[in-house]
Amino acid sequence: MNKLVLEIEFDNAVRDLLEQPEVQRLRQYTHHKRTTRYHHTMRVARWSFRAARRLGLDARSAARGAVLHDLFFHDKSCRPENYQGPAVLKHPEEAAENAKLLTELSPKEENIILSHMWPASRHAPHSPEAVLVNLVDDLVAVGDLRGKRT
Repeated sequence: MNKLVLEIEFDNAVRDLLEQPEVQRLRQYTHHKRTTRYHHTMRVARWSFRAARRLGLDARSAARGAVLHDLFFHDKSCRPENYQGPAVLKHPEEAAENAKLLTELSPKEENIILSHMWPASRHAPHSPEAVLVNLVDDLVAVGDLRGKRT
């Protein structure tokens, strides 16, 4: 498929989310020490969209879930109020709640957000798209930590 057509389809899938000030606010947070949370989520979203298209999956849901998977507004080392356990494992639930304030989530999109830290977190993926975003997030995170653009 033509790269331009693919980019237009990706843009159409996520444009309404990217116009949200809360999503743009992710540019203010350092993520994986070498990038911003916004740039991380955009790489995860683009790669997830492309892979889902190639695999014949729901690319729109994969991209939208990926854009919203880290939608939280504090440093990951901070523990959310009343949370017992590693703070990093709580952020999928925060991200899902924040995402619901911005847009109506499909059950698949919500599960993509909630399960992106599986198996470390308690939410398991329930669709191939959720498994895909989980894997892509891990790969992009490794690239982030190594200072590589994925």
